[in-house]
Amino acid sequence: MDMMKFAFLLVAIIVFSIHGNSAEARRILSQENQDLEKQYFKRSFNTKPIIKTLRTEEGDIFDCIDIYKQPALDHPSLKNHKIQKRPSSEPKRFSTRSKLTSENPTNSPIKPLECPKGTVPIRRFPKEAKSFFETSPLDIHLTATASNVPGQHVAQRRSVDGAKDAYLGAQALININNPKVGDNQYSAAKIWVEGGPSDHVSTLQAGWAVSSQLLGDNQTRLFVYSNPDVQHEEGCFNLQNCYGFLQVDEKFSLGQAITLVSVYDGDQYATFFTIYQDDVTQHWWLGIGPNPNEVTWFGYWPAWRFPNLKGGAKNIAWGGLVKGTSNGPSPQMGNGEWPSGVFEYAGNFGYLQFLDHASYTWTDIEKSEFEIFVDDGTCYEVQYKGCFGGDQRCTFIYGGPGGDNCGP
Repeated sequence: MDMMKFAFLLVAIIVFSIHGNSAEARRILSQENQDLEKQYFKRSFNTKPIIKTLRTEEGDIFDCIDIYKQPALDHPSLKNHKIQKRPSSEPKRFSTRSKLTSENPTNSPIKPLECPKGTVPIRRFPKEAKSFFETSPLDIHLTATASNVPGQHVAQRRSVDGAKDAYLGAQALININNPKVGDNQYSAAKIWVEGGPSDHVSTLQAGWAVSSQLLGDNQTRLFVYSNPDVQHEEGCFNLQNCYGFLQVDEKFSLGQAITLVSVYDGDQYATFFTIYQDDVTQHWWLGIGPNPNEVTWFGYWPAWRFPNLKGGAKNIAWGGLVKGTSNGPSPQMGNGEWPSGVFEYAGNFGYLQFLDHASYTWTDIEKSEFEIFVDDGTCYEVQYKGCFGGDQRCTFIYGGPGGDNCGP
């Protein structure tokens, strides 16, 4: 930080302290630090030695970077961080092996990349997308319990506030769709994991999303989002502008295209997402795979970054989120169809489970502890189908067409 910026911050703190507004001083300091962090991250991102470059059929370019030289590790707070290659231990899960195991891994909706061992693939952000480093992402990733956000709508199955002291994770098998999304619109299917006091909520999110503005085109792509303090900080969308996530696997990358999508009343494709807290390091791990039995540990959010989640999450949720302009039409959610009771006709989630705080065991959701939340039933819907044995376990169908009459 140069002397001029330091002087500005010092004056701001003194002025607002005199007037009894130390919170405003902290806000200015936080914003200044975030702006400097963006500049530092941009320089770091653009100067990494490339070990190998990959070009995919989808038109993407990925650079294979030494795992110990990925941009996140340039942050001063991670200077002495020792990368954790795998979770310390995996939670208990059901002993019976699901029939979902892939006999042919080529049928996975996500094609593995071919970076060398010891590297991680980082997607080159396309020129078509708007101001990758210079602008903030769309204001789309507020908390799972947020409502009345202009232009934004959610359709979820979520935990009842206060039903449990804490959740240590959430997971689901998410059906892959490619909803129609226009300029300045966004549509996603994801998992939320959140905690902290109401005025300092931390959030972790993962799933698939469609947005030409954030992701460069209208293909369905992997994404993660995190924010240690939703009310006071800008969040981290993939690797945009921030140091929120550490990658450890060479086969998958943030922003990677999901090449196989489900067809209405036809072939169905899904990807399994799991987020949970390591019981030793307290890091929050993200795993992805074609099913619960074939999970690749993709990476993790470092524990130090999310102190409000140290003892677990207060709320978890699964579902769809869309965002348009405040006075314009809303995009499709799921596959754009209304839920009609048939899984092949609409977007869906299966294998809904939470990680129990007491037993450290993956557990099917219980009806009394979870609820449906849809902020605008004129355009979107959720149908909870209950819990079954076998592959799907606890499930719901969700989505809708969007349109011009979805509310503000």
